[in-house]
Amino acid sequence: MKRFMPAFLFLLLFAALPLQAQVRWGARIGVVDGGPMIGGDMVWAMGGGFILNPGVEISEDLISTNADVHYDIEIHRDAAFWIGSGIALLNPENQDLDVGVNLIAGVGTRRAGRIIYTQVKLTAPSDYDSFTTLAVGIRF
Repeated sequence: MKRFMPAFLFLLLFAALPLQAQVRWGARIGVVDGGPMIGGDMVWAMGGGFILNPGVEISEDLISTNADVHYDIEIHRDAAFWIGSGIALLNPENQDLDVGVNLIAGVGTRRAGRIIYTQVKLTAPSDYDSFTTLAVGIRF
């Protein structure tokens, strides 16, 4: 149960968002330093091209709860590139909870009301080596 506490707190926090806000939910799969990862996220347009993008990722030996913000740069009417950063709450297996910093970049395209995307993220924890996540996902 201790390992899933950050994910539970994430869900509890963002369940309280107003229903009228423009919120999209998404799912993704990918790799974290060569190992498989699954995750989910939420995007909330804050205005001016800035997007709040919290998420949870679960891999073989790590649960990462992230509070990221990115800036969208429109490439085409239905495509955008983004860059951003955020804070990660990391719960590695058999280790204490840790805090890190994320740097993210991604590109997405809108198809039939959904957004298909790929994203790369570098996470630098305070207590151990940094790692890279590469993911593909869909937002509804």
